[in-house]
Amino acid sequence: MEVSFDASLYSRAAVANAVEAFAELGEFHVEQGDAHIIVRGTLQEGLDERLLTLELANYALGLTAESQPSG
Repeated sequence: MEVSFDASLYSRAAVANAVEAFAELGEFHVEQGDAHIIVRGTLQEGLDERLLTLELANYALGLTAESQPSG
């Protein structure tokens, strides 16, 4: 699997923490690009790649929102 996160919307720390939370579901690597944070990985057999990608993105976005100062 490969998913690209827009670095203007997602924090790298949040994506890394989301990957850590999902670690039992596969092997993942996080790379920082110029404008994107890229997660590449291999899922455990039988898992739905599309669903996991959506869940990972949602979790990372939630972590990003939690880390933002409230005003």
